[in-house]
Amino acid sequence: YIMKVKADKRRYSAALFAAGGIAVFLWLYFCFMTVYSSDDYWYSTFWNNGLMEYLKLMVYHYQTMNGRVLVHVLAHTILYLGNWAFAIMCLTCCIAVPALTADSLGIPRKRIPVMVVFFLYGILLMPQQILNQGVFWISASCNYLFPSALICMLAIALEKKWKWSWIAAFLCGATTEQMGLASVFLCGIYLLEAMIRKERKLVYWTGTAAAVLGVLSVFASPATSERASEGVRLD
Repeated sequence: YIMKVKADKRRYSAALFAAGGIAVFLWLYFCFMTVYSSDDYWYSTFWNNGLMEYLKLMVYHYQTMNGRVLVHVLAHTILYLGNWAFAIMCLTCCIAVPALTADSLGIPRKRIPVMVVFFLYGILLMPQQILNQGVFWISASCNYLFPSALICMLAIALEKKWKWSWIAAFLCGATTEQMGLASVFLCGIYLLEAMIRKERKLVYWTGTAAAVLGVLSVFASPATSERASEGVRLD
């Protein structure tokens, strides 16, 4: 019986390894095949003329387009370096989201690899238009996939009551309007739960405050504020 169990575990591990390898290969293939779309063309030029010119373009973008500074620095850098940088970011985020989510929920770590593999295949099976515009569009991936991984990291930090949680909270708040507000909500939930249980609340107060500051940094952009006041969709 023991030998049978060991043999089953080896077959399971081999099957999981093979499925994971295929998933990673497909992800890297699609990442390297990704082409520029929409504002990627403009963003790819931001670093062409050095730091001072980059800062001028960022100020112009912040005032006239939107205040998503953090994610745009990432997008500009990836577009400047090439698809290999996008492949690393995209694959890392798609592994981090299910892994960090599972860890924050207390799921045994030995079960996390299979969750990651199913998550990768699940996204690859999404409708092509959503996949192309939400994942393999470089700017959109930086706008939403990266913040998704970041907010999962924030959940881990809050769950474990790490002192530097406020840093993750600020970074989450300063990504996009949607993820910024989501990070405020997440920190607020932990704060409310701590107040109900009469537990130490400092880490949650600082996290909530930092997330709010991050969101304010996005909405401090005249362009973002104008779109929000006019009721225009923030996507």
